[in-house]
Order: sequence, then C-alpha cells, then structure tokens
Amino acid sequence: MSALLVVFFHLSQSSGSRVAWPVAPADAPLAWLAPVGSFGWVGVEIFFVLSGLIISASARGTGAWTFAKKRAIRVLPVLWLSVPLAFALRAWSGEPLGELVEAAIRSILLLPQGPYIDGVIWTLVVEAVFYAIVALVLSVPDRFGGFERRLFVAAIAIGAVSSLFLLIHAGALALGVDGSIFNWFAFKVGLLQHGVFFTLGMLLYQALEGHRSAVRTALIAWFAVLSMVEIAINALGEAGGFAAISVWAAAVTLGYLSVRHGDRLMQGPAWAVTRPIGKLTYPLYLNHFVLGQVLVFALHPVVRDPYLLGVVVLTLLLGYALFLAIGPEPLIQRRAKERLLDGKPRMREARAVIPAFER
Repeated sequence: MSALLVVFFHLSQSSGSRVAWPVAPADAPLAWLAPVGSFGWVGVEIFFVLSGLIISASARGTGAWTFAKKRAIRVLPVLWLSVPLAFALRAWSGEPLGELVEAAIRSILLLPQGPYIDGVIWTLVVEAVFYAIVALVLSVPDRFGGFERRLFVAAIAIGAVSSLFLLIHAGALALGVDGSIFNWFAFKVGLLQHGVFFTLGMLLYQALEGHRSAVRTALIAWFAVLSMVEIAINALGEAGGFAAISVWAAAVTLGYLSVRHGDRLMQGPAWAVTRPIGKLTYPLYLNHFVLGQVLVFALHPVVRDPYLLGVVVLTLLLGYALFLAIGPEPLIQRRAKERLLDGKPRMREARAVIPAFER
C-alpha cells in the first residue's frame, strides 16, 4: 500500500504534454487519482516507520559488517538496474547529458547530495544513513550493554534530536517565520526531519520483543505524535492533511499487527498472495517516477480515456517491477551472496507481510 500511495502521488501530477512533474491538473491526464494521490507522499513516512521496525529486527544477532553487506545486497541491485533506465529515459526527453551523468553517479553511490537521476532516490540516501547508525550500534562492544539496550539508546538519541528539530520548525511556522531553511536536504540526510519515524519503528520492534513499560509506552506515544506533527507540517497549504495522518496511523498500526501476528496470518492462501506483492514493492517504488512520467506522456496521445490510461500505465509499471523481481534482481542477489556471504543462505525474513523494500 505504501508504494502505491507514492505511485498515485506522482502519477496524478505527471504531464500528458511533456515529460514533467509536477504539473497543474489541467495538464495531468491522471489527475483523477488526486483523491488518493494528493496525500500519497505519506507513503514515505510509512516506509520509514516500517524500516525502523524491520531493520532493527533483522540486525539482531548479526555483526556490523555482515549487516552492512546484507543491506547492500538487498538495496543496490535494483538501484543499479534502475539508474541506467532513468538515465536513458531522461536523455531521450532531451535533458543535458552532462547533468544526467553527474546525477547518475550520485545515485549509484548514494551520495548525500542531489540532485539524483530519479526523484525517489533521496529516500534511499536517508535509509542508508539509518543503516549506518544501526551498523554502528552493532559495532559497539557488548560490555557497553547488549544489543537491545544499545538500540534503545540509539533510538532515543535519534528521536530526541528529531523532536527538537520538529518542535522548532513548528514553532517557527506558528510565529509566521519563513520556514524554508527547514527544507534543506541536509536535515533529511541527518535524520532531523524524519528521525522520529525511525525511532517509532525501533521502539515498536522492542515492544514486540517484550520490552514494555509505562515509560516506553509514553515514548511510543510521544514519537507517534511528533511523527504526526511532521506530516502536518508537510501538508500545510495542501489538501489531504487529515487524510495523510489518518492513513499513516492506520498503515503503521496494520504493519505492527502484521508483524506481531504474521506467523498466523502468513499461512496457506495468504502467503501465496502477500509474497509476490512484497517482492514487487521495492522495484515498483524505485522505477515508477521517471518511467511513469514517460509512459503518461507517450501513451496519452494514443489512450485518450484517462481511466484506461491509468490502468495501462499501472499495468506496465507493475509488469516491469515483476520482471525485475523475478529476473535480474534475485540473480544478482544470489551471486552477491555467494561472494560476500560465503554462500550462506539469507537470514530469515523478519516477517513476510512487510514489503520487501524494508527487508
């Protein structure tokens, strides 16, 4: 659901007269997706909470270097397959090659400064920073406390700094101060803007592991509220602010319950349905933005009906994601595991019901 929210957000504002985003509804053939697309950006905030939960679970019992290699094997193959496609499509649309080469290099290396070849890659950079923090937690000797204790300290540190940032941002907006400085990309990369989401996910993971108390419950509530503050700030001046918060809260609750009861849910037909959907999530998320713009522009003159156009574009995006998920992605990952993990099988997934993007 999270990936589809972001897909609808981007497609609803993609141009039918040129390769461009965002555009006014009059130039967006798929503007009919706006009732959902208007707040679809909140899918990123959902991703970050689930990442905090699932990455914490997957890090348990592993070393820092092994954790880093497993994250690279999971994330990089699809990224490196997606960058050439986005480069080719943007070059075809007439953008300067020099700028595209620089953007492609920044994207391949996940450098902490854009612009990137595809508009969604910035979220992977933020994810990579979170992975680095988890790896740092794993590298701290056990004499400074076990994994769960070190993870809790890291979660509170991330969340405290992010909370302060968001409170200052909200206060500045309430006082009518220009808040453009708070939109600097450095604040995203430093987890100041989105740190509360990762912290919430980390604390939810620990709650699932039995670490519950009145203090921890209060902390979960605090970071949930601050997460809603970030979403509300994002929604200022746009439609769908309340809907964004509601969808985020519902999705996080569903994700938590899915992990908690996943063993019972993922049996029989449910497993047959959720497994392929999970495999599609990351390739779809990473390939829909530029490819979606090109498809809308190229197909709009042929498929004039906006509803049929939406079905065709979504089908093609899902088809390409499926191709990556069952073809080159697992092949590259298998070879990488043989070389980097000494042929050891991949660690057991934290829970199959969580989208593959987070595993």
